[in-house]
Parts: sequence; C-alpha cells; structure tokens
Amino acid sequence: MASGVRIMGWRSGNLRGYLRDATVTLEPDRYPIALLQMPNGTGKTTTMMLIRAALNGALDKDMSVRSLRGSDSEANGWFELDLVVEDDDYTVRIEFDFRTGSAHFYTDTASEGRERGHNLPRLLQQTLSRGATELFVFDGELAARMIEDGADAADKSIEALYGTDKLQDVVSQIEGLKTKRKNQVKDTTTASSLEHVAKAEREADEAAKVLARLEGEKNKLDRDLAAIAERTDEIRSRREQLGLDDARIKEEQERISENRASASGDLARYSDEAIVGLRSPLSVTPEFGKRLKALSETLETRNLPRSSKAFFRIIADRERCICGRLLDQKHRDFIRENADDHLGEEEVTVINEIRYQLSAVPSPDQRFPKIVDRLRDADKRLQDAEQDQNRLDDEKRQAGEEEIEALQQEEADLAKQQVVKRNALRLLTQRPDRFEDVDWKTNLEACRRKHKERQRRFETAAGTRQYVRSADLLIQMTMEARRLAKARLRERVTARTNENLAKILTNELLQVQRIEERLHIAGENDLPKDSASEGQKLAVCYAFLTALLADAPFRLPFVVDSPAVSLDLTLRKTVGHLIPPLFDQLVVFVISSEREGFADAFRDRSDTAFSTISVERESGEINVSDDIETFFSFQSGGSGQ
Repeated sequence: MASGVRIMGWRSGNLRGYLRDATVTLEPDRYPIALLQMPNGTGKTTTMMLIRAALNGALDKDMSVRSLRGSDSEANGWFELDLVVEDDDYTVRIEFDFRTGSAHFYTDTASEGRERGHNLPRLLQQTLSRGATELFVFDGELAARMIEDGADAADKSIEALYGTDKLQDVVSQIEGLKTKRKNQVKDTTTASSLEHVAKAEREADEAAKVLARLEGEKNKLDRDLAAIAERTDEIRSRREQLGLDDARIKEEQERISENRASASGDLARYSDEAIVGLRSPLSVTPEFGKRLKALSETLETRNLPRSSKAFFRIIADRERCICGRLLDQKHRDFIRENADDHLGEEEVTVINEIRYQLSAVPSPDQRFPKIVDRLRDADKRLQDAEQDQNRLDDEKRQAGEEEIEALQQEEADLAKQQVVKRNALRLLTQRPDRFEDVDWKTNLEACRRKHKERQRRFETAAGTRQYVRSADLLIQMTMEARRLAKARLRERVTARTNENLAKILTNELLQVQRIEERLHIAGENDLPKDSASEGQKLAVCYAFLTALLADAPFRLPFVVDSPAVSLDLTLRKTVGHLIPPLFDQLVVFVISSEREGFADAFRDRSDTAFSTISVERESGEINVSDDIETFFSFQSGGSGQ
C-alpha cells in the first residue's frame, strides 16, 4: 500500500497579499477536506506556487523572488510548509532575499533539526522533483494543456508520476560513457590518426542529422496520410448513411461500395506487381531481349584474347597490321613496348563475363502487358464506381441532402493532398535498385545505408566499434522498455479515466479515445465550441488525474485552485461528490462565484473545514474565519486577479 503525505498547514512573513503575515492550520485527521475561500488578488496563485516549490525543492520558472516582496521596506521574506510523511513531521522553509533575488531551502525534522537544503524522504523527493507536483497542486492551465493540440502534458504527467522518464537518464549515462570512451581513444592517438578520426566523426554526425530529418519527414507524412484516410472513411461513411431510409438507394449504395472496394484492392495489388515488373526491362518490352540476344551473338562470333598483351603480340608478329599497313621492326617493337597501355586483362575478363551472362538471357517475360491490362481494368472499375457514387449523391442531394456537396468537395481536396503526400512518401522511402544512382540526403534507405557505413567507419577508426555497438544495443533495449511501459500505462490510465467519466458525466457519453501526448477525446471534433464543452474537458481532466494518481508511490494530497469555475451547476455538484473519496486529503481554493453548486456539495459533510481569508483594504490586516455561515455569505468585492 502506498505511503501517505499530508499537508498540515503553512506560514509566511513579509510576502505580498495575505502572505504578509499568514498562518493557515489544517487538520487532515479531523477534516480531510478543506475549502479555503479567498477573493481574487489576495494571493491564491502565489500560495499554490509556494506550496509546489516547498514540495519539489525548486521555484517555478515563472516566479520572480523580488515580485514576492510585501513592501519596499522589507529585505527578506519566508514561507514554511508543514508536512507529515509516513508519520514523520517535516517543515520545509524557503527564505527569500529580495536584494539579491535569491531563495534558499531548509528542512526541519524532529531527529535532525534544521538542515540546509530540501531533504524530504528520498523516494518522495525523486517522485516530486520530476514534475509530479503539477498533478496534485493543480491549476487550470495544466487542465488546458492536457487536451489542447500540440501539448504533451498528459504523456509527461504519466512519465513524471511513474518514473518511466528515468530510463532517459540511463540512456544519457550510456551516451556519456560512449563519449568518454571516444575521448580516451583520442588522447592516446597520434596527430595524423586523430585528424582521420575527427573527419570520420564529422561525416558520421552529418549522416545522423540527415537521417533524423528524413525520418521526421517520413513520420509526419505517415501521420498526415493516416489522418487523411481516417477522415476520408468518415466522409464516405457519412455519404453512405445519407438516404439510407430509401431501400433502392440503400441497395444501390451497397453495390457501389462493394465495387469500389474490389477495384481499390485490385488497383493496389496490380500496382505493386507493376512496380516489380518495371525493374525487369525484359518484362516491359521484348525489344530489350532482341537487342541483348543480338549482342550475345556478336560477342560469341568474336575471338577475344586472354589478355591485351597476347592480343598485341599477335599483331606484332604479323607482316601487316589489322589496318593493312606493312609493319617493319621499329613498328613491331613500339607495339610490344606499349601493349600494356591499352585494353587490360580485367576489362577482358569483364567482357567475357558479359558474354557469359548474355548467353543465359531468358526469354522475354510477357506478364507485364497482362498486368498493365488488369491495372487499366481496375482503374476503370474504380472510376465507374466513383461516377456511380457521384450520380447517387446527386439523387440524394436532389432529395434534400445539402450536406453531400460539402462532403464531396472535402473528399476531393483530401484526395489531392493524399496523392501529393503519397508521392512524397514513395520518393522518400523507396529502395533504389542502385544506391549510387540516388542522392542519399533525400532517400531514407540510402541515408540509412550511408549513416551505417559512416558510423562503422568512424567506430573502426576510433577503435571503439564493439564498445559503441554494445552501448547502442543497450540504449535500444532501454528505449524499448520505456516505450512498452508508457504504452501499458497509457492503456491502464485510459481505462480508469473512462470509468471515472462514467461516474462524473452520467448523462453524457464522453470518453478518452487514447493518450498520445495529450488526451484525445472520442469525437472531439464534434464537441460544441462553447463553455459547455470547456466544462466537459475540465471534467475529463479531473477523471484523468484521479486515475493517474490511483497507483502513485505515495498517497498524495490534492490541492486545486478554482476547480469548478468552468462547470455548470449540475457538473459542479457531480464533481464535488466524486473527488473527495479519491484522495486522503483535499485542499480547495475557491472564490465566491464558485460556491453555488460546488461548495454546496460539501455543506452537509462533517469531514469538511470551511475557511474564509480576506485582507482589509485600508489596513492590510489579515482576517481568517472558520465559520461556515461566513463562508457561504462572504462576497469578494472585486473581480481583479
């Protein structure tokens, strides 16, 4: 069972807002739920940042020490957080020097007293130092990043909490050992050899960068084509659905779909066969075979000497040259002396090999024309099916289906994009018959070959090839372990998230389809672009966080700022009832406008403490009330942040 962490309270001095002289005491054993109401502008966000800093031992990168100063007369300030970890008491103190803009951490324990530094239990410190505090000391910005495009907050959250990102540290350590080994070899290498090693390394690095770029291009093209295919399927499915109430149209649609599927399958199969056939000139046209056979017969009728020297000796021994000119002794001697400057023995061997190979030229392959005929037939059938589909769509449109026209246009645009991207992917990934004929900087297979060749050359030159190969294998295994761990954690967290969603949104079918960098909501493109959808997304984020923290190494408190401001009243009540059982301790900062619905869900609970913190505008005096009636009647009196 996971160990527990509880927040017992915090204190501060000489900081801005209510933190000028604040003391907040929590009693998680008696009141595991604490609702703290504070007006906007009194320091909720700052308090959250300081709690997070005290837990992970580092200030937020956006926090300026000097901006925390309560007044110009103060040179120093401080913040203390009281914790209980596995029944041991800890106090983390942060001291701020406003003159230098620096912060220093101290840790108080009953056994060791005060020590410099952030000295929480090692396992807890390792967990918190990797960004996990953002998951349970939580604000709305993270909720948005969990779902928005281009963010990777969900993936980072899984890795931070479960420690799979530590495997990247292992990879970095192995890379460091590889670098150290290479440097050791360089230190014991002569200057000339060192220059050779450096050149080989530069060439290997260049190939590695080009390879990374090409693989990135391939991955992007794969993703784009997958997205186009998925959207095209959706469009076709929708086009087929329109008009299905008409039995005749339905039957015609089924026929067209079957014809299109059959033609598409044949087109793909025969295209592959045609590409293979193009690699054999004999299969394209019999004229190649005729010419090769003629060349073979010509070579067979010609006598080639064993070597160039023998050939020219034959000439020198004759009375006349092969041109008919009489040869004297001077000419014969000149021919013998210069015989080796002409046709060499290797060239003669090559010609003889060509003659041998041509003697075995097979008969022209007649399959290619047949494949082309089948390809044309499949293409015609596909065009006929598309024409039939367009005709049927016209019938549907005439029957009142205006959506068809927009779908047709979108599908046509997608088809154009698909052709462009498929051609780009084919040029990028096709394996050339001769690597020498392609630019390795634009072809992935050629680049992989070049990178492997240059890397092997460098490793051999540096005397570290076996060492590096073993290290690279270990890196590969480590990265694969990380990938598998992430995949399994994603599946488990996704399933638990959807279980929580079923409890939160009882009247709506909303599920997380997958976790891939961000949270992908099933049918998210169809969600309305209004406040209701924002509330749904926030509910998805709460469901994800509760699922994520279920198997954390420690039972962690959940500290959240303005948890329900984007939710409607029904969702507020539902979330208010769902969250408490999921955490041993729940600390919630709210403003007065959130009370309705959300705070109402806690009003009759005996395990909830209600506190209202306010700052007198004139005197700056801090008022803290633990009265429940004050909590529910308090008005913030302002709307500024």
